[in-house]
Amino acid sequence: MNHEESRATEKKKILAREQNEPLFIRTEQKNPMALINTHNLIANDPQLVPRYLAAQEKAISHSEDIFRLLRDDNIHAC
Repeated sequence: MNHEESRATEKKKILAREQNEPLFIRTEQKNPMALINTHNLIANDPQLVPRYLAAQEKAISHSEDIFRLLRDDNIHAC
């Protein structure tokens, strides 16, 4: 297998993995209205709001902890 064939094979593997694995960043959504529709669904269902807010609070707290941890590592690395 030559260099171009191995690069093409590697590219195919990466593209296939991107379609099947959850990614944090995507260039475009398959359905751009999904975020708005989900927001409307949660905002209009009084049973979902408390559960969603609790989950969101945990996620924000976790993100802040990770940020602090990474910032502390950077300080100690200097």
